[in-house]
Amino acid sequence: MGTNRRDEGRSTQCKRKKKSDRTRITMEDESPSTSTSSHEGDPTRSEPKWLGFALHPKKRKSFVTPKLVEELERAGFKMKQLDPSKPLEEQGRVDVLLHKMTSRDDWSKRLENYAKEHPRTCIVDHPDDIAVLANRMTMLRPARKARLNTPAQFLLESPECAVQEALETRGMKLPLVAKPLRAGGSSGSHTLGIIYDQQGMKDLLDGKLEPLRPPVVLQQFLEHEGVLFKVYVLGDTVQAVHRPSVHDARLKNKAKETCTKESEKGNSFINRKVEHDLGPGEKEVAKSSEHEEPHVQMWTYMSRTCPNGKKPVGLHVQMPPQEKLIKIARKLRDVLNLELFNFDLIRCREHLEEGERDVYYIIDINYFPGYSKMPGYEKAFASFLKSYVEGEKENSEKRE
Repeated sequence: MGTNRRDEGRSTQCKRKKKSDRTRITMEDESPSTSTSSHEGDPTRSEPKWLGFALHPKKRKSFVTPKLVEELERAGFKMKQLDPSKPLEEQGRVDVLLHKMTSRDDWSKRLENYAKEHPRTCIVDHPDDIAVLANRMTMLRPARKARLNTPAQFLLESPECAVQEALETRGMKLPLVAKPLRAGGSSGSHTLGIIYDQQGMKDLLDGKLEPLRPPVVLQQFLEHEGVLFKVYVLGDTVQAVHRPSVHDARLKNKAKETCTKESEKGNSFINRKVEHDLGPGEKEVAKSSEHEEPHVQMWTYMSRTCPNGKKPVGLHVQMPPQEKLIKIARKLRDVLNLELFNFDLIRCREHLEEGERDVYYIIDINYFPGYSKMPGYEKAFASFLKSYVEGEKENSEKRE
């Protein structure tokens, strides 16, 4: 798959630049007053390219490591940290701009203006494309457009919503997964709750499951053998790792009744029990009886531990076929129009008359994920960036 693919539906540059319309800059570092006029240099020069990055401090600390800097230098890049609070035009030469600044409301607009004034700077990726992944109600639409499997879900906007009616309309039933509406690294965005029963739903509606409170997305839980696959995409590079998730056996014991049955018999629960996964060896359980089952289980995508707070021992996981992952990643990359993302994938067993088969569902997509969790990401990222910029140069030369 080439690097010059772009959605041709938007024609104006202020909304989007096609990748084929961008090329690398080959000038020496110059003062801001002359930087925009220096793109006329010899395109065959192999001098280092300046990679400017605008990242949150936490993201910067985990991503920009000495090993990454070393690999990028080998690939012909010099890194510079950009200050998002200052005009980009005043921060010198930038050949490639890497960014993830979700908390700054003005960032996308400023980056849009910068792209118009500096059309030859490679910006990875375009703010319009990234915005789709910041909202969990729009996040999975591209996957469905690409005819990939996703769970049923709906937006619980307020405690007054007719939850039961919405569930029945969509063919959904307990257990459900409650997720914050906002994604993309915002506060609490990685926290989710497994709603086992009607009492758990009541606690959610009453705002007792911090940081989960309406508006939240309710997603159908699908049995997936307690394993989550995180699939990292760096351009054409696709690599997956596995993480523990909520095990099906726990749900089979706890979600014994549907929302409909419990609403018919009335809510007889008085006390609420919530289990919080606080990390390895730590958890907090609020309960009124040692024999009660939890109504809600709080869980985080960032955890590498099992829901009981323990690390899996001797867990052997069969990874999905690489060709399957590549096929899914390519479909998503085309429809998302992004180069840097990962997606959370689960594998479900479908029982048919002729036997069983594996069915894969995409349950979450993230822009510019924690690549530090991807083994060998430094070399892979440097390789991706070099290929990306060289591809832009080739496209520009063909166009000229």
